[in-house]
Formats: sequence, structure tokens, C-alpha cells
Amino acid sequence: MYSAKINRRQLFKVGTTSFINALGASIFVYALSLYLLKVTGSAFSYGMSLFVGPIIGILLSPITGRVIDRSNHKKVAIFSEIALIIVIVLFLIVFNELNTRYLYVVAVIFISFSEICARFFTLTYLSSTPEMVDENYHQRLNSIQTMSNSVASIISAPIAGVLVAKIDFNYIICIEIITELLTLLMVYITPFGNDSSNVKRITKSTQKIDFFKNYREIVIFGFFAIISNFMNALMQIGVPYVIVNKLDKSTEVSGNLQGLFSWGVFLGGVFITLITFKSQLKVVKKIYFLNFGALAILGICLKFSSINTIIIFAIFELVLGLLNGLADPPFFTYIQSVVPRENLGQVNTYLYTIVQFLTPLGILTYSALIEMVDYKLLFFVNGLVALIMALIILEVVKVARE
Repeated sequence: MYSAKINRRQLFKVGTTSFINALGASIFVYALSLYLLKVTGSAFSYGMSLFVGPIIGILLSPITGRVIDRSNHKKVAIFSEIALIIVIVLFLIVFNELNTRYLYVVAVIFISFSEICARFFTLTYLSSTPEMVDENYHQRLNSIQTMSNSVASIISAPIAGVLVAKIDFNYIICIEIITELLTLLMVYITPFGNDSSNVKRITKSTQKIDFFKNYREIVIFGFFAIISNFMNALMQIGVPYVIVNKLDKSTEVSGNLQGLFSWGVFLGGVFITLITFKSQLKVVKKIYFLNFGALAILGICLKFSSINTIIIFAIFELVLGLLNGLADPPFFTYIQSVVPRENLGQVNTYLYTIVQFLTPLGILTYSALIEMVDYKLLFFVNGLVALIMALIILEVVKVARE
């Protein structure tokens, strides 16, 4: 048990670490993706820069959770950050000697290695946070992390759009290095409150299967998130492509629009910190249905209304962000309340893998379709399919709970 003062101090440190880390990473990811879109003019190249991360995460999932649960969390987090900094510095060196023709290949290689480091850090930190504060602070901690990430994205999206248009890309890489160094410092001074190197672990594959049968609702809602993420991939790919290539607007406009999503996440996070839910899963289920409904309405508006496309994108970036901010904290609070802490590394790893399972396919699919199909028709069909899939999954959830 911690005192209230220590709990508040830990909340501040976790929030600050999440903000700094997300700020640098978001600026760099947005900037690199927009830079590739600007240089190549291809939505496919832009999509491939977003495709690599989820694929690497899926390939690493069999070992990531085991390493986290068997190791000292703080040491894993520090080592991951150091490795990430080294990778970024190497990218900076190579970038300065690079012929533009090979930029895409080098970028994909860099993203692959950086994703490995970032994946270990993110999942280690997520699995450690329940040990940093008392149980009655868990939902608040999850909300603070969500808000910190969203505030960083609010700032980073427009910043990235401006930076790509105004300054040399070398400086953007340097900004990422500085934020990762600050993240490393914050991790070093933050007490993690546990040493998981000696905890009892699930080691046999049959035990893992039995374990997840005991928590099948987590798995089911993970598959629920698969469909949501697949459908939302069109927003991730389509909005910047339409803004830059179809409407002939600047990357700054695209960045500002994508920043609205983070404003929505922030507002959702603020709301979540003010209330406590009796049933987290019921809330999450309703929010997912609202998300699918919003995608359907978005498609209808783009296809049939005379409202300006930029205004439509702005409204639904905000709405979808709000729903995302409302869904994540209660879901993670539920997981932390039912899963033994010594197994959180494996559970978080499998959950991330499940959630991202179709994301790479969604990115590739929409990257290709957005260049071949009228974007208004594509958004309309995407919304209808999302709504149909939501109704199907509703019946699956009902059967599972019974």
C-alpha cells in the first residue's frame, strides 16, 4: 500500500513519461509517413510505412510476453529505450548519406528495428503500471496514460505537418532522439515497485490455452477490436491521402485534421477520470457499437451529403477519438482486475497481437483501394460492412456470456 502522496507522485511520473515518449514518437511517425507520401506521392508507400509495425508485433508476440514476465520490468524498459536510441541515431547517420531512391527501403528497415524496441518498452511499461499505484488508482492511472498520449498526439500531428513542410527532416529525427533520452531519464527515476524476475509463470503451451479460456471475454473483445481497427484503418490511410492528393491541401491541413482524433481521445479520457463504472465490459461493448455506427454515418455523409469533405473528416476524427478515449481505460482496468500481475506481460502481448491481427491487412487493402476506387464510395461501403460485422459480433458476445 502506498500513501496518497506517493500514489499522486507516481501518477505524475507515469503521465509525464507517457507524454514525452508519445510526443516524440508521434511527431516522428506522422512526419516520416507524410514525408514518404510527399516524396513518393503514393498512398501505398504511405500505407507500407504504417504496415510494418503491426507485422513486427505479430511476429514477436510468442517471445515478448515471456521475456517481460520473466525479467525485471525496469531493466527491460531501460534496455529497450537504449536500443531504440541507438537505432534512431544510426538512421540519422544513414539518412544523411542516402539517395532518395532508396529512402523507402531504408525507412522500412528502420521502422522494423525501432518497432522491436518500442514494442518491448510499451508492453513492459503497460504491464508495470499496476504495480506503481494502489488498485483504487488503476482506472485513474489508465486514464492519465490515455490523456497523456492523446495530448501528445494533439500537439504532434499539426507539428509534424508543419515540420515536414518547413524544415529539413534531419531535425525531426533529432527531436525524436531528444524525447527518447528524456523518456529514458524518466524511467530511470521512476520506482517500478516490483521485480518480476522470480514470479511464477505460465510456461507450457497447454497452460496458456487453459489460461485464456478462463478469460475468454478478454479474447472475444480483442476480436471485437480487430474489426474496429480494420475498419478504422481507412481513416488512417484515407484522410491524409484525400487531403493531400485529392483536395490538393497541405500536409499541415492533414496533420491538423488527424490531431482532432487526439482531442477526442483527450476529452474521453477526462470524462473517464471523473466516473467509475460498475461493469467495464458493458461500457466497452456499447462504445464499440457506437464506433461502428459512426463509421457508417461517416460513409453516408461523404457519399450523399453536400457538406464540405474537410468538415466531415474533422467531425468524425473528433467523434472516433472520443469513443476511443472512452473505451481503452475501462477495458485495461478490467484486465488488471482479473489477470494475475505475474501474467500481465503475456496477456498484454497476446491482446496487442489479437487487436493488431488484421490491421496490416487493413492498411494494405485500403492503401491499394484508395487509389483505385472513388474515396466516397469506399468510405460508404466500409461503414456498411463495419455495421454488419458489429451486429454479428453482438450475437457472439451474447452467446459467450451465457
